[in-house]
Amino acid sequence: MSCLIRPRPLPPSTSSATALRVKQIAGQIAPGNSTPGGNNSSNTAPRNGGSSSNRTRLSRPHHHQQQQQRSTTSRTRTMSTSSATAGAAAPWRDLFLEHVDAMPSPEFSLSTIRKVRSGRGATSSRSSAGGGSGGQVEVTPRVRTCVFRGMWADMPVNPKNEAERNPAGVFTSDLPVFTTDVRMDKMPELFGVEVDEDAEPGRAGAGAAGAGGAKADEKVVGSGGGAPVEAMFWVKDSMVQWRLRGRAYVLAPEDADDGDISSGADGASSEAGKKTVKTILERMRPVDGSSSNSNSNSEATKPWSVRREIYAHFENLSPGMRGTWRNPPSGQPIDLPVGDERLKLGQKGDSLVKDDLARQNFRVVVIVPEFVDRCDLSDPARGRRWFYSFLGSDGQAKSPGGQVEGEWEKVEVWP
Repeated sequence: MSCLIRPRPLPPSTSSATALRVKQIAGQIAPGNSTPGGNNSSNTAPRNGGSSSNRTRLSRPHHHQQQQQRSTTSRTRTMSTSSATAGAAAPWRDLFLEHVDAMPSPEFSLSTIRKVRSGRGATSSRSSAGGGSGGQVEVTPRVRTCVFRGMWADMPVNPKNEAERNPAGVFTSDLPVFTTDVRMDKMPELFGVEVDEDAEPGRAGAGAAGAGGAKADEKVVGSGGGAPVEAMFWVKDSMVQWRLRGRAYVLAPEDADDGDISSGADGASSEAGKKTVKTILERMRPVDGSSSNSNSNSEATKPWSVRREIYAHFENLSPGMRGTWRNPPSGQPIDLPVGDERLKLGQKGDSLVKDDLARQNFRVVVIVPEFVDRCDLSDPARGRRWFYSFLGSDGQAKSPGGQVEGEWEKVEVWP
């Protein structure tokens, strides 16, 4: 899929180490050649009424509970991870999760860049780059509220989640996750592709396609993405603002197999899917202590699957939230026919295994952060602020006063 935007290259000194990590971790990932079992939308705040905190509470990250579970599970699993050379956790991770876990609802603002292709003459706000049809491309910001769904490979605990789960205590990451619908307006922005001006909401001709199109554009239908984003969390009780800047990668349930990486098979059905999974694997790491265990329990020894993780994320949501992936297309005028009698408001979802319509629309988005900004205003007389920049293995500090902690540089700046 040609729409994949490649992430910023790591420093030359880190490329060989990162490549080695991918190979080592990938050897422990399942080919994903079977559909996960188990039961089961928006990534934004709950719609159709109801309390936001009640609708999202089951999916809040239970950081301390997860740490305890990982510690217990890691002593009983048998999958070997001794060959992996993954780095330590990001220096900002624990405090970030502690703050987010204390939020009534873990909502954040997601900023993206929208590229609108127009046949009209350029103005001062338009880019000089030509669009696919010879027109100009207007680049404008977009922002919306999303819900944090935990870190990739470290899913929040929900006792009502009946989907088949990956073995716990095997892998973790510093990659925030949210969920979305492939029909949403944000999809072209996550993939970094241009949209036609006539299809923009509120303009003539937009009604037939809706905000993001009644059917997803073929350029954004599978796994891929990699466009720049920034996620901003304001933790009011702690008076701390977190801004995570990086690239967003989209995982589609039917285009996220990892067999191509672990065993040389075709794996994901698209080239973009393969590259997306590989990019995410580069930033995963084994959980500390997970290599020194021995147990015959089948749950502990089954391979870790990317696709299984996607399916489990769906069922980690409430039934009402799962049902939103069966809503009519967001942004489409209600006077237009929906085109599918199964699309209705107020439905309750089951599982992706049973619901082909939800499976077609559901997406997991993984943010791969490159820069984190923590601003602590809890002391009115002495605000403090830190920048964290991802360096990769063997990276060197670049900023005055910067200190290398694991794969990150940390530097304190004026707030």
